[in-house]
Amino acid sequence: MDRSVWKGPFVDGYILKKAEKVSEGGRSEVIKIWSRRSTILTQFVGLTFGVYNGSKHIPVSV
Repeated sequence: MDRSVWKGPFVDGYILKKAEKVSEGGRSEVIKIWSRRSTILTQFVGLTFGVYNGSKHIPVSV
């Protein structure tokens, strides 16, 4: 189901903080997240996320 345009994209706050920390440091590490409902933003390009599927983290490159 789509989200209303006037609300904007949904992203959990902790994901933004983790992405900023990794991109500022210049490190290439997997960011483990449990939120599959969040939208991918342009700040996430070039990062790798470990998305939890219920039993393990699956690496996803953006």
